[in-house]
Parts: sequence; C-alpha cells; structure tokens
Amino acid sequence: MRGLAWLVVFVATPAHAHRMGLARLVIDQRDGVTLNLSLNRQAAKHRLRPLPPAGCVSLAGWKPIGDALHLSSAWACEQPIRSVSLSLEGRYEGSLMASLIDDSASIQRVSRGGAALDFTDRSPKVSSAHFSAGMGHLIKGWDHLLLIALIAVHHLSLPALLTATLAFTAGHAVSLTWVAVTGLDLRLAPIEACIALSLMFMAWLSLRREAQLPLAMLLGFGLLHGLGLASGFSSTGLAGWELVGAVALFNLGVEVAQVAWLLGVVLLLRWIPGQFAQHTLAYSAGGLSAFWLIQRSFDLGT
Repeated sequence: MRGLAWLVVFVATPAHAHRMGLARLVIDQRDGVTLNLSLNRQAAKHRLRPLPPAGCVSLAGWKPIGDALHLSSAWACEQPIRSVSLSLEGRYEGSLMASLIDDSASIQRVSRGGAALDFTDRSPKVSSAHFSAGMGHLIKGWDHLLLIALIAVHHLSLPALLTATLAFTAGHAVSLTWVAVTGLDLRLAPIEACIALSLMFMAWLSLRREAQLPLAMLLGFGLLHGLGLASGFSSTGLAGWELVGAVALFNLGVEVAQVAWLLGVVLLLRWIPGQFAQHTLAYSAGGLSAFWLIQRSFDLGT
C-alpha cells in the first residue's frame, strides 16, 4: 500500500504545483528604450529574456538591480516597438506580464509559455482565452487537485460532498476575484508554504479517518488556495466591466476543470473497493505536500 503511494509521489513530483507570481517586464520607450525585468524562480531557471525586435539593437547586456532576479537593459530602436519575442532555455510553462509605455499610453500584455508579445491591438477584449487559462491553471496545480480529492475522501455521500465542495469553491472564488480585481500585491512565499501545509493537514486528517470536515475550515482552505489560483490570471489591460467579465470567465474555467476532476475522483473511489484508494491518495498527498513545504520554505527569506 505505502509502496504504491510513494510510487505515485515519485511520478507526480516533477509536475508543477501552483507557482505564485508572474514574471514582469516593463519596456519604457518615451526617451530611448529601457527595460526592467523581474523574474520569479521558474523564469530565472529557464533564463527568460526579451529579444530586440527588427530595427532594434541591444546597447548593453542585462545588468542586475540589487539581485539576480531583477535586471535592466537598454535598446536603440529605429521605430516604436510593436512586438517582442522571448528567449528561453527548455520548456517554460509560466507567464510573463509585460507593460509597454510610450508618450500616449501604457499597454499590458501577458505571455504564457514563452509566446511572443503583441502590442499592436491597444483595445484588448474579454475572450475565451480567459476561460482556457482558468482550466489550464487548475489542471497544472497538483496541490489544488489533491486537496479536492481529499475532500471527496472525507465526504462519500453526495449531499455532503456537494456541500463541502461548495464551501471550498466559494472560498477560492472570493479570494481569486478579490486579488484579480484589486491587483493586490501579496508576499508570495508564505502563501505557497501555507498551501502546502494545508494539503499536509488534510492528508493527516484523511489517515485519521476523521468525520466530515467543518465547513468553516474548508472555506478557509478555499480562501488560501484562491490566492494560488489568482497567480494564473492577468487582466491584460482590461478595466471596468471587461475586467469583471474576464475574472468571471477565468473563475468558470477553474470550476469546470474542478468538477471534471472531482467526478473522476468519485468514480475512482467507488470503483476500487475498501480503503485502498483513500490510503493511496492520503499517502501521496502527504508525501508531496511535505516535499513542497520544504521546497517553498527556502523561499521564505527572499
């Protein structure tokens, strides 16, 4: 039993849990072209760098500002910048928030997975991309997926499962929307560590075979995990009702992916007899959460 659980941990460990925070790029072309690049750990690992477009040349290499995660550079350009490609080493699954500032406006764009940045359309609209981003972000978040699975372990009857899931969903929908709409800048390392700790606690409760969990606790866990989900959303320059619509679509994408995952877990628990599936999930979640907690604790001082 435990051997199988550790095998699951070994296989799933390379998968990414939610990584908080976007890498950020600011291109200011009001007086020459200056660039400021702020990297998260994933972007730094893959050496993410913007490349000078046609008609631009780099005047200096990337110089650190205070530490290796904050860099600056300068370009000489014959014409205003309209698009920027990115250089990467390896496969990058994170996002980059970019701002292009000139005399008339400030344009925000997001690159996901190293895609090129296009600044030509100055009137971004709400699109199905926000829905897809919500689904994709949840699917890649193993900490969130495992906690949902553990909720299913605790609530085997359908009414209890629906109530527990709604409490957790309400929590992360509120915190995700709050952070996305307000643009709140939180210290990310403690939040990531607390998310791993919440998963470890849930795994411990599962092994103790506790009764149904208090709804207030599930609501609190939802609020915490919503901060992780918010890291995959970006307003891309939207404001007002367009911003609200983008947040709603992102939230909807998260919920659709969550329901699909929950149905799969429920079918698994009903298909495998006895406590085998429950124990495997609990040991796998406990092992992975311990690994993530140690890993993220190294970031607390940064």
